[in-house]
Amino acid sequence: MQNLKIAAAQISIKDGDVEANIASHLNAIAAAIKKNVSVIVFPELSLTGYSLDIAGKLAFSENDFRLNPFRELSKKHKVTTVIGVPIKSSNRKPYIGAIRITNSGETDTYFKIHLHSTEVQYFSYGLEPHQFRIQDEKIGLAICADITHASHPSKYKEHGVSIYAAGVIISENGYAHETSLLQNYAKENQMLVVMANNSGLTGTIHSCGQSAIWSPNGECIVRIGKNDQALVIAEKISDCWVGEKVEI
Repeated sequence: MQNLKIAAAQISIKDGDVEANIASHLNAIAAAIKKNVSVIVFPELSLTGYSLDIAGKLAFSENDFRLNPFRELSKKHKVTTVIGVPIKSSNRKPYIGAIRITNSGETDTYFKIHLHSTEVQYFSYGLEPHQFRIQDEKIGLAICADITHASHPSKYKEHGVSIYAAGVIISENGYAHETSLLQNYAKENQMLVVMANNSGLTGTIHSCGQSAIWSPNGECIVRIGKNDQALVIAEKISDCWVGEKVEI
């Protein structure tokens, strides 16, 4: 069995241009496949952008035909992808979600539990955490404001999660505080923590990139720059995690 590799993809999201965003996602996945990555995680609302007022119009279903290119790649290359999208709801408002496409092409979803005050007007609250297993690791998903609540990763820890993977939209103003939280979660919960941030303006937020991964002892093992279009990758070698940067 090959070593487990998990990647966070840092891209520049184009608001409302799902077709262009799909292309950038597929490009990132292709780079991950070349590095034998098993799981790749994208930023919050990575397929649509953080334009809250048009999210309902752009919302996806779990079986949306627009996900077919991802299903095909996942099945062919045995890679699991976690993509940020607004997800349709039986309620009036959609969810901010992450759709996981498994290495067999199946899909399931995580709905963001903790919403910012500006999001409540447009989105419904999620209720349950979501975790899945890859090889010997259990991965728990988070979306942006989830990471500001220590109860979120600690609940995953109670369920045996060893990797906390967050897709986020974080600006320069919030970066130092929120990444210090992630570093502490890694150390306190003995988890690998993976963060995928957007690079550039989306909606009203100028997200500052610098996607990163922290080892279970709280050490930052890889971080990229503000404007990089790249992957940060963690590989488990024996019992140690080693970081790597790969340009897209």
